[in-house]
Amino acid sequence: MVDVRVTMKIMELSGLELHCLIEDINQKLNQGYYVSAISSISRNSFSLKMRHANLSDVILILSTAGIWITRMNFRTFEDSPIINSMKSEIERAKFESIEQKGDERVAYLKFRHLDGRLRILVAEFFSKGNVIVCDENDVIITLLNPVEVRHRILRTGMTYQSPPPRGINIFDLSINDLLELREKEKDPNIEVDKWLGRSISLSKKYIEEITARSKMKHIKLSETARKDMEEVFELARSLVLDICDPSTHKPLVLLDNAGRPTNVIPFRLESVSEGVAFVPYETLMEAVDAVFSELLIEEGSSTRTVELDSKIAALEHDYSQQNQAESEVIEKSNAIRKLALELMTLPSFVTDIQDKSLSSVLEKNSSKIVTIAGRKFLEIVDESMPFDPRLPRISSLLYDRAKELERGCQSIRNAKSRLVEQMEDLKKKANLLQKKAAVKPQVEKEWFERYRWFIGSEGLLCIGGRDASSNSAIIRKHLTDQDLVFHAEVHGSPFFVVKNVPDGGADQLKTSLLEAAQATVSFSRAWKDGLSVADAYWVIPDQVKKGAPTGQFLPKGSFVIEGKRNFVKGVEIRLALGVIILEKKYALMCGPQDAVKKKSIAYCVLLPGGNDPTNMAKKFKQEMVRVCTDISEEFKELLEYLKSLTIDEIVKTIPHGQSKILLTRKGELLARSMGELHS
Repeated sequence: MVDVRVTMKIMELSGLELHCLIEDINQKLNQGYYVSAISSISRNSFSLKMRHANLSDVILILSTAGIWITRMNFRTFEDSPIINSMKSEIERAKFESIEQKGDERVAYLKFRHLDGRLRILVAEFFSKGNVIVCDENDVIITLLNPVEVRHRILRTGMTYQSPPPRGINIFDLSINDLLELREKEKDPNIEVDKWLGRSISLSKKYIEEITARSKMKHIKLSETARKDMEEVFELARSLVLDICDPSTHKPLVLLDNAGRPTNVIPFRLESVSEGVAFVPYETLMEAVDAVFSELLIEEGSSTRTVELDSKIAALEHDYSQQNQAESEVIEKSNAIRKLALELMTLPSFVTDIQDKSLSSVLEKNSSKIVTIAGRKFLEIVDESMPFDPRLPRISSLLYDRAKELERGCQSIRNAKSRLVEQMEDLKKKANLLQKKAAVKPQVEKEWFERYRWFIGSEGLLCIGGRDASSNSAIIRKHLTDQDLVFHAEVHGSPFFVVKNVPDGGADQLKTSLLEAAQATVSFSRAWKDGLSVADAYWVIPDQVKKGAPTGQFLPKGSFVIEGKRNFVKGVEIRLALGVIILEKKYALMCGPQDAVKKKSIAYCVLLPGGNDPTNMAKKFKQEMVRVCTDISEEFKELLEYLKSLTIDEIVKTIPHGQSKILLTRKGELLARSMGELHS
């Protein structure tokens, strides 16, 4: 089994690469993101789900090996001892910043709670790494690995101390610094690369690059002059500027002879030999994500199968013991049969146990006659039976014992077969777990996909609440003056918002108004209650009051509507669920039939009643696979998407309560591509 944790430490990030990643993370998250959830991937790795009101979710991975934005969704394969504390201190807090002091391999993430509390998440990426949560005064609330070394002590309740610098900060390095360090060096015969490595804060691969460019590899410090130091300084400064400038990046992941990653570099280095295999990436973040996420997956596979491997090893030991027992029984049975056969060649009755022919046969078969308490016994291979001078009689007893042992062998063989079955079953489970260490690549979703949503026939986005919390979020965060608000005259109705209605468009968008009304009543309690029609109404944003009248209380997700309500009466409760292409990816869209039909590849029309959500989801998946089999090359990845759809994803999209499929059809998108739109 590969020791992935050791591999991840070999693949450590340099301070300069960390600088680039931190800049990228800051630019991405410093737009109003907050921590919606934290989960433990392993003891040393955490996934922070970052959410924004109007932007796509971002998954930030924080590990003792590094920090990066990932495209993967990870399952927990090993709980971390500090995960609960991290959740209580950081979840729901707004991201403020991420910083790095100089070029040290330490990241400082700041999160601010609504009540003003500041939490600092410190991630150290050197030695065995660490994750530390501090309050606004740098007092440690929780930490992954307590530290007690000569220069600092880290424990819960103590003030966090930064690690001492390891050489001159490369961003502050000057030519005078190099010259002074050169003068102070006590070992003039030290080679330049080794001297630089312990003098300035720069990783080994970049030290090697500087000495390769300056042609000073294996040159002793005593053999250098001022102009050599000036050249080293200029090369170091130029290299640092290039590494910190994303426009120069053409990232490569270097591979060893077995095809495993050994290093990440932002661009081709002169110190890397021509024969080294590599994989190119668009950005440094993508390269780091590809390498470190794969290592986490391997670590997960190994961790998940440790217990199974232990069980398999125990079964293999039992199998070996059974094999040994079977061999011993067979050997004993054969010995007893052989003695019985040879005794049959002697006279049928012996009067003297000292008879030479009998003694010869007994000696030849490692057996003997012993007297115990005045009685004679025949002993052979740990077996003992009363001796009978009638040799045919004792031969018969020996044959019976041999047969009994052989029947016991069959029991051993049956036990071995059961052990083999158990081992095969556990090995299959281990292989399955290895494939499932990570769920799947994360598909970047639009901000509105966290709500009920559909795109209407007239191209307008409509969003609705799933529950009281999302109802509140839609009205408080996403409602603008250009929108229309829908609600149903039914208990348990969501709020639906038609986004960005053109000026004076309410009178011109009758189709959109009807579709929004139908979605509102269909996603209300009316669906679960099995109603066939219901009424809805729409208002403008100014009519929705977010606060309760004086002296009154409004439940979460409820709002006061003032003024005239524009009713849409007798709206049919009916929806369609289809697969559409949304921003170059497949997605499920549930909404009014005409809207879904126009946008979808294929869809099912749903009515209340019939199957529970789980069975409904299974049936929908089967129907989609049936309709979309043998479709055009344009949608060649659709079947893979349908097969990868989870039941939970489908259930989350359809209304609460029982549903039934009325019909299944190709959508206009598919019909158009197949030249069948006229039908």
